[in-house]
Parts: sequence; C-alpha cells; structure tokens
Amino acid sequence: MKLQIGSLCLMCVLLSANFVLPVAAFGIVNLNTANSGSVNYLFFGRKNNEVCEVVTDGGNLNVRANTRNNSRIIGKLPNGTMVNILSRGDYISQISATVNRKYIKGWVSNDYLSNCD
Repeated sequence: MKLQIGSLCLMCVLLSANFVLPVAAFGIVNLNTANSGSVNYLFFGRKNNEVCEVVTDGGNLNVRANTRNNSRIIGKLPNGTMVNILSRGDYISQISATVNRKYIKGWVSNDYLSNCD
C-alpha cells in the first residue's frame, strides 16, 4: 500500500509540474486587479520583489515583530535604508533588510516607504 500511495503522490507532482512549468518559464505575470491596481507575480504565485527606501525626518524607523502597532520592536532602520517588501497591506508592510550585517524581518508603516520599484 505504501508503494501505491508514493507512486500516486509522485504522479500528482509530475502532472502538476506540466501545468506550472510553462508559467515558470514565462517569468513575470502581470495581473490588473480592480482593488489594488497592477500586481506582478513571479513564477509560482510569489510576488515579485519590490524594493523601497526608508524615508524619515532623519530618525530611525521601528521594525515590529508583528502587525500590531504596540508589538515588540525587533530592529531600527536608518533613513535611506533599502528594504525588500515581502508583503504589502494598506497601512503596513512586511519587509526584510540587512543593517550593519544584521538581517531584519518584520513589519513597518507604509508612511515611511518611498521610491519603490
């Protein structure tokens, strides 16, 4: 029975690869949505990496552990730091960045992200 289940799972993976690989070979897929405008997806539904600059009045931007504005501060980003957007919401985004050779992944306010591409 284990052999049959394993063969069935392998067959499912091979069948799904036939449908996914042509999209993966294409590269970036652009979808225009009514609510959020144009969104780029890369290969298997992953959002294309967006890079933004931290713009403050000269201070540091707090990076929080989760989406609540009173959650623990896990890092600070200096003005001008370039960050990778992992997911974007209406008011906050999950970012990753490296500051002084330290990797930081957390949540920041969109009010302080600018020059995104």
